[in-house]
Formats: sequence, C-alpha cells, structure tokens
Amino acid sequence: MGSLSHLRFYFVLFCTGIIFFICFCYFILTFLTNFTTANLCWYLFSKFTRIKLEIQGSEIIERYGTRHTNTSEPKPRCVFVLNHQSELDIPILGKLAPNYTLRSATWRVKKMPLFGWYMQLSRSIFLDRPSTSGITNKQVLLDAAKILQEGNLNIAMYPEGRLSHSKTPNLQPMKRGAFVIAMEAGNMPIVPVVIANYAHIFHVPTRHASSGTIKIRVLPPLEWTQVNGMDKQRAIDEMMEAVSNKMYETLIEISK
Repeated sequence: MGSLSHLRFYFVLFCTGIIFFICFCYFILTFLTNFTTANLCWYLFSKFTRIKLEIQGSEIIERYGTRHTNTSEPKPRCVFVLNHQSELDIPILGKLAPNYTLRSATWRVKKMPLFGWYMQLSRSIFLDRPSTSGITNKQVLLDAAKILQEGNLNIAMYPEGRLSHSKTPNLQPMKRGAFVIAMEAGNMPIVPVVIANYAHIFHVPTRHASSGTIKIRVLPPLEWTQVNGMDKQRAIDEMMEAVSNKMYETLIEISK
C-alpha cells in the first residue's frame, strides 16, 4: 500500500503541474477572469485525482460573488480566511473563492514559474516582502485595502501564514494581515472557511495521496460591530481571537 500511495502522490503532483500549465495558457490566450481560470483548474484537478469537496454554507460564498443589477447598490464585500494545511489548498481555493475575489500569497510565490506568473496576472496581493523590495508590509496591507475599496472586491487569505502539514486537526497562530486589510478597507466582515484535516487523503511529508472527499464549512460572517468602541489594535486582537476560536472548534468538529 505504501508504494501505491507514493506513486499516487507523484501522480497528483504531475497532474497539478500539467493542469496549472493548461490553465495558465488558457488565461493568457483568452484573458479570462481569475474566477473562471481557477474553476477550470479545480475541475481538471478533481477529475484526474478523484478528490471531491463537500461544502457546507456555499450560499454564504455566493452572496459575496454576485453584483446587484441595480448599480447604485454595491456588492457586499468580505475577507475570506482559510486554514492552511498543504499545497492542495491552492486548487481547493480555486473552487471555493467566488467571482470578484483576489488572492494573497507570500513574496516567494511571485518568483515561481507559471504559477507565480498567473498569480501576478490575476492581481494577487504579495505579502512578507524582503527589505530589498523597497516597500514595507504595512504599506502593502494599506495598498491592498485601497484596491478592495476602489474595486468593490473580496480577498481570500491564509492568516496562519504558512503550511501546517499536520496529520491531526491543528490551527496555527494567526497573523494580523487579513484583519488589518479588513479594517482599513472599511471594516469588511470576516468570513471563516474551515477545511477539515485531509492528511488521510494528501500529505506531503509522507508522500501520501489517495482519492476521497474533503469536508469544508463556511461560517457566518463576523462583523466589526462586536468590537465597536475599541482602539484599532485591541479591535484587531479581539477579532483574531474570535475567528481563531470559531475556526478551531469547527475544524475539530468536521475532522471527526
């Protein structure tokens, strides 16, 4: 079984590379939106790998991906925050994120062939920039907030900041970036998206891959009204704690 699992793991990696190449070419040739290309990526990926998603609360996601026909009424905006387990989260986000949603990534992703180019073309927000880039992370967050406000856009972020590769349900300490952007962009609501632990389906350290269904639960948005009257730093800390607690409780529940 071990050899078969390893073989399937490398097959998944190979398929992922080919699919990203196809989607990148499709994006370039047709100038498709980030949303369309990402959905194509997941469709091909799921067909090859036989990995499926069971999404609870998809109506919440759809609410933030629809523009009103009455242009005087703006589309609701939010910051989606997701737990981050492995590289598999990238195609999963392609299926989850609605239209009008930007992605975020670390600076090193920008330098990656194909995927990094795609992320740049899709107007992704690159965080944790080196000092040599000439721009501080604080300025990156403020610029991102301005982009979301002016474009009436959402953003999807992994507040843990790095992969966990955990074999058990685990949530790492969150960074402040997603919450700073949400506040500076006009107190955008935070929508937690919890992905059940899927180490039994895909686990990079042990080179394991198999088919299966991954459970995902989208939680109701958390509004900043619950921290009214607090100064910025305390309000962000309170929101981070509330989001982290809700996500951890849900992660334990859906990973059983």
